[in-house]
Amino acid sequence: MGSELAGRRPVRKGAPSKTLRFCRGVYFFNDEERTMTDSISSTRWFGLALQILLILADHNELCPSGKIAEKMKSRPSFLRKILTHLVKAEIIQAKEGREGGYTLVKDPKDISLMEVYEAIKAEPLTKGFICMENTACRTPSIESGLLELRDEIEGWITDGLRKKTLADLLNK
Repeated sequence: MGSELAGRRPVRKGAPSKTLRFCRGVYFFNDEERTMTDSISSTRWFGLALQILLILADHNELCPSGKIAEKMKSRPSFLRKILTHLVKAEIIQAKEGREGGYTLVKDPKDISLMEVYEAIKAEPLTKGFICMENTACRTPSIESGLLELRDEIEGWITDGLRKKTLADLLNK
């Protein structure tokens, strides 16, 4: 096994089945500790951000990251990475300290899904639509057509996200 997957070992003696793994220069605990640009797709980050916002919309007061993580069956340290992006985008606000937590800045009907997408977007949702490594079977015109289609699909997605709000998801 190469250095990319080397280092699989328990974190500490007696720890509950958590493993430390080193991959591509980053350490992961149970494959959760990643940054916005690591190998979790933008689609997954976007979905997690929406889930967080729906939890906050349903919670009428400050909601600690631990409570959000409990509802999502995840770890607070992992979710704080997403929360940070949502705070920077001024979609939510954070209050620090023992009585701290997160809350929505605006009414759910005033938060477009496009706002959320832009806050956490690390790459286009259509990334991976075309494999750019294998060029043997593509001519320039085929590649141009595929790239144009990819951009058109991304446009359809973003147009749809502009038309939907967080409130639309709550009313389902």
